[in-house]
Order: sequence, then structure tokens, then C-alpha cells
Amino acid sequence: MTDADIQKAVKTALAQGQVTKDAQGLYTVVLPPGTVLDAGGGATSKGGLGGYHGSFDDGHGNPIYYAAIAYSDTKGNGINFDGKPQDNINITESHEWMEAMTDPDVNSTIPGRGLGWYDDVADGEIGDLMMPQELQAGRPISQSFEKDAGGFMQQMEWSNKDKLFEIDTTGNRTKAAGNS
Repeated sequence: MTDADIQKAVKTALAQGQVTKDAQGLYTVVLPPGTVLDAGGGATSKGGLGGYHGSFDDGHGNPIYYAAIAYSDTKGNGINFDGKPQDNINITESHEWMEAMTDPDVNSTIPGRGLGWYDDVADGEIGDLMMPQELQAGRPISQSFEKDAGGFMQQMEWSNKDKLFEIDTTGNRTKAAGNS
């Protein structure tokens, strides 16, 4: 599925009333097993793409926000974090949802909208910063996520306040392994 296919799926769901239009909504499309996600420019789920987020014009100059998530499995589609497709999907969803909050108009063509929060030094959005730093430090990718209180896997994110990667899983701050 291409980005045009993803946008069409969101537009169709909105037009048919399958989902309610919400100016603050983020419409997430999770692809079925075996479906290749193609973000364009050679980036596909067969080459390590787990998902992405973006926005498009609703025809009246207003953004419609969406996220596309590959069904990440152990067969080389998407990102295999822990061998469990549901966890892989949850981790990718949390990554894209966090980025959609901090940088909702990353690819917007709507005048006056565009890149929001972006780390020019590390060359990435908030969710992109975790994995390269963990891998460069020699820690396994499993150090980049934890289960939340509901049992769902989530990617940890950088905290400027605490100066570490973390996720609030129980109401208490938890530190990423290997960070102090």
C-alpha cells in the first residue's frame, strides 16, 4: 500500500461514516499481515519501515492527520522488536502517535503548515531518537520499549526534564536500562 492508498482509505472511512471526523483526530491504518507498506522514495516495510504519520488537506485547507502501520512480523515485514506481531504493532503505533503529537504536519502541503518539533542535530523526530542511541551504545533494541500499565508495549521517549529515555508505565517514572 502506498501513501496515496492510505490517504484514500482514511478519506473513504470518513466519507462513509465509519469514523467520525475530528479536527484533533489521528486516523490510524494498520495493514493486514503480508501487506507491504510503501512510503515512497524506496522506503518500504520490507526494508525496515514500521510505519509513518502525516497529514493531508481535507479540501478546505484543514489537515486530516493519519498514521500508517505495517503488520510487523518475523518474516521480514516491518520492524521485528520481540518476535510478537502485536507487540511490534503497538511499539510502532506508540512511536508514530508520539511523533504525530509533537510534529503533526511533517509532510503537509497546506500553506503555513510544516515541520514542527525536529532535532536538527540528531536528524529526527522525537520517536526517531531512541533506537539509534540505544544501538550505538551497544544495547539491544529491546531496551527501547516497555509494557505500559495496560500490558501494551510502548516505545520509550526522551525526557528533556529527566535527561533520559523513559515511559510512565505505572504513574511512576521509570528509567531506561543502561541510562543513569
